[in-house]
Amino acid sequence: MKRHFKAFTAVLCLLLLVMVSAAVGAGRGVTIKIKDDSGKEVNLYGESHALVIGVSDYQSGWPKLPGVAGDVEVVKKLLVGQGFEVVTVMNPERDKLLRAFDDFIQKYGSKTENRLLFYFAGHGHTVKKSYGEDMGYIVPVDAPRPDKNRAGFLAKAIDMQQIESFAKRIDAKHALFLFDSCFSGSIFDMTRAVPESISYKASRPVRQFITSGAADEPVPDKSIFLEQFKAALEGSAADKDGYITGTALGEYLQNTVTNYSKGTQHPQYGKIRNSKLDKGDFVFKVAVAPPPPSTDSKSEGAKFTLDDLKNNRESESYHAKKLEEMKSAFNELKPYLQTESKVDNKITALTRFKDAFSGEGEFSVEAKVILDEVKTMLEKFAKVKYSLADEPKPEPKQTPNKEEKKSQQNSSNGIGDLGTFKKYSGD
Repeated sequence: MKRHFKAFTAVLCLLLLVMVSAAVGAGRGVTIKIKDDSGKEVNLYGESHALVIGVSDYQSGWPKLPGVAGDVEVVKKLLVGQGFEVVTVMNPERDKLLRAFDDFIQKYGSKTENRLLFYFAGHGHTVKKSYGEDMGYIVPVDAPRPDKNRAGFLAKAIDMQQIESFAKRIDAKHALFLFDSCFSGSIFDMTRAVPESISYKASRPVRQFITSGAADEPVPDKSIFLEQFKAALEGSAADKDGYITGTALGEYLQNTVTNYSKGTQHPQYGKIRNSKLDKGDFVFKVAVAPPPPSTDSKSEGAKFTLDDLKNNRESESYHAKKLEEMKSAFNELKPYLQTESKVDNKITALTRFKDAFSGEGEFSVEAKVILDEVKTMLEKFAKVKYSLADEPKPEPKQTPNKEEKKSQQNSSNGIGDLGTFKKYSGD
């Protein structure tokens, strides 16, 4: 009896172990399928892991960034929705920051089928080296300002050569580094090529980098870069099949952040300067609306499938979620438009809203009504802006010169005309 009980216990433990392993595995990665050279569909990734680092409570003269803590949570939620397992680190000193990179890469970077994403939010800085080249740095919480203590800064900050070393240590085929920081990129080539379509080529190894701005550009505490990163992963940067490549993401962020920051930030993006690590492209996948049902009445050779119905359900769920986000954003927008903020700011707010939810009017009457109302308000504020521009400006008062002042004073004393008359009469 005891032997049977032991055997039963062993089988039960084995079953529990399998169930737990399956549950853990289910949370890893997201199914992204591509076609290989033979046209066969294959999974692009095995597991997906992200390291998200935020620095807000700077100690040595750098401005604090209180918004970063919330940014880290937003990024984590976005990436979990994309199938990533996320590790977060807040306010690391130099040693802890290096250890976070090292531990993460050691734990998740050895499997070639993985994709790894690194996100840093905090200050960045560019130093002109003695040999004339710019070197970019990310700034941990304990690094002093370089204008106050250059040697201390160089000893504490993490330079891009160290980041390049981390990138090359990774065996996972795809790694994407995003820095919500402004500094000069010295380890990657600036990309200007048009993003390629998703193909088997995308599975080749790549190390990609995106920064939120160039050297010496300010980092606002309320991150425009994060706002647009969120919009991109929610579908704004996706192609017709719902794919977003690292290159397409970089191009989207460069265009939108530059626009919404009114030219104060210019994101940079590119791939590592290494011929063995610059051929592939990082890939995200977002839900897309299914194609309209075919009206072809011919049913010869038709096969039974539920794929379209499953896709419909996923699409409906996605757009229902977007509608709730839209209504929440609209409720936040309306009171702002009643404030005494500048007309230009109100137009910018309305434009951001329209861009973020522009496609939702096709899937919901309620969304279309909101978008129509936003369009009307945009036209209204545009008219106000142009009417203000057309108003005649008052002519500036000219300051009288010394002679005019003297004449005015004489005139006010009742002798101005008399003096002039005497001059010309010869008296």
